Amino acid sequence: MDLALKANKPPKDYENFETYYHVDDPHKVKIPKMRFLFADGLVLEVPHIGVIFAVNSTVVCLPFQVTPPEGGDQVLFENSQQKTLEIVYDVAAGKFGFGYDGCK
Repeated sequence: MDLALKANKPPKDYENFETYYHVDDPHKVKIPKMRFLFADGLVLEVPHIGVIFAVNSTVVCLPFQVTPPEGGDQVLFENSQQKTLEIVYDVAAGKFGFGYDGCK
């Protein structure tokens, strides 16, 4: 099932999330690849577990919250995207990176 063909308004209790899809069977949804591109060129491919959030048996969403217009160009990197990721800091170099399958 192609998610792009089923876009719809969010359920009342989940209006703070960005994009919703009504599906017949959430187990048959083709999960799109999602990547974050950071200013220094670091690319993070989000594991599939963090791409789709099932609201119920017929509604799934992309788990991104709408940010206020005055907030500028920002995206909330939330718990659902961080599942199974390990965040690695290089304090001396002022950089960070990600390790996959860090939290099981």
